[in-house]
Amino acid sequence: MANADGNGWTAEVVFDGAQNGYSYDDIVLMPGCEIAWEASEADLTTRLTRNISLQLPLIGSPSDAVTEADMAIGLALAGGIGIVHCNQSLPSQVEMVKRVKRRDNGFIYEPLTLSPENTVEDVDQVKESYGFSGIPITDNGELGGRILGIVTARDIDPIDDRTMRLQDVMTKQLVLGRDGITLAGAYEMLEKKKVGKLPIVNDEMCLISMVSRTDLKRARGDLKKATRDSKGRLMVGAAVSVDGQGDWDRAMALIEAGADFLFLDTLAATNGKEHEFIARLKAEVPQIDIAAGPVSACREAKFMCDAGVDAVVVGSSASSLGAGGECNSVGRPEATATFQVARYVSQNYGVPVIAQGGLRNPGQVLKALGLGASAVMLDELLSAAWQAPGRDTQRGGACARLAQGSEPTVAVQGAKGRHDTHKLSDVTCESANIAVVSKGTVRDLVPYIASGLRNGFCDLNTRSVPDLHKALMDGDLRLEIRSFFGQKQAEGRALSQQRSSLPQYVQLSA
Repeated sequence: MANADGNGWTAEVVFDGAQNGYSYDDIVLMPGCEIAWEASEADLTTRLTRNISLQLPLIGSPSDAVTEADMAIGLALAGGIGIVHCNQSLPSQVEMVKRVKRRDNGFIYEPLTLSPENTVEDVDQVKESYGFSGIPITDNGELGGRILGIVTARDIDPIDDRTMRLQDVMTKQLVLGRDGITLAGAYEMLEKKKVGKLPIVNDEMCLISMVSRTDLKRARGDLKKATRDSKGRLMVGAAVSVDGQGDWDRAMALIEAGADFLFLDTLAATNGKEHEFIARLKAEVPQIDIAAGPVSACREAKFMCDAGVDAVVVGSSASSLGAGGECNSVGRPEATATFQVARYVSQNYGVPVIAQGGLRNPGQVLKALGLGASAVMLDELLSAAWQAPGRDTQRGGACARLAQGSEPTVAVQGAKGRHDTHKLSDVTCESANIAVVSKGTVRDLVPYIASGLRNGFCDLNTRSVPDLHKALMDGDLRLEIRSFFGQKQAEGRALSQQRSSLPQYVQLSA
């Protein structure tokens, strides 16, 4: 008699007994049974690193086609987090991190200040750079100076002469909060006094922080699940590539700018430099969390964990090379790498694993989580969102977006003018603009992905990420392998379903 419990196979049987490596498209998760709850009840809270938690297991990839300040802000407001890429100058990356930290605050501990001798034109420049014009004025133009007034858009909008000094236009009758006031008390005062900014001062009337009505509105809106630090500021990560002399200075500058964790891209590191770099960071700045990778084998993960990382990023090194192709024989298919590394790291070190590499839809994100990842780095899914670097255009009558980015160019000029494709040390990056279907704003796109995950959790009869991982390790989560033709058939059905069910902002052109 057939056994009703014999549907699918455990992950150990699928992966440990196979001579082949599997991608996410190769596997399918088997449904649960006796489901008596709604998908909306699924809890997507997860661990990003050893000490940081997220409301949603979604991370903006540290790619110059995906995550700059706007993307990091959008993801943090939605409950995920972004990692600002390092394919730019250090001052530019630092400024992006600072912009995220200033965007949505509780207490603003480092408010931008000006002096009475500054001009209206200086306020215009601040608004252009940071998007706000409510600026406290102190006697020395710095935080800690004696508060003299405040300048808002209402003060400067009617002014025609933009060279006028701020001491002649600023509001001098101020509503002030005192040092020691709670955030709830500050918000209550904002409402009661009907002001937009509440400077917080000490007994000597020196400015120590500030609270904004804009942040109060956001906190009361639909952004309650935003990823915030202990001070109420949005959280953000920053990438550092461990392959040059200036990387230590970059890491220190990003930490000082307020980055909540660092992602160390170890792809280009050689001679154990990454191990030394991680160990030094953990020794000198123990409060900063570190995620490092990509790795695809357990021995690589052990190397990282022994150095002291707080999260391991799993991904194939081949996928990072892009169009070159010469090193595609080095690496591991994503599903196999995620399961094997996540199992090893979970059992031996207890730190989270982040899945990276080619996740194209919510179904693949669900599989990555089901195979042991605590969170996923999204690249292609976010590269066409409005908050990603790039610009909108029209292609074939459809709204498209030219996604900004770089791709490696392996072919270089040889000594006799021919292309020598064997000098991998000479790999360079060239700018690449790729037209992709515009996916609208992150504020709409992320809930769409989250909804797909919650439906998947309900189908699997697991209510949370830890429950999903427990089912995987206990053998309650079952898998099967699809044939090549099964994959093609599933892709066709998925594309057809996308055309009819995706929100308007993701609607594909016929």
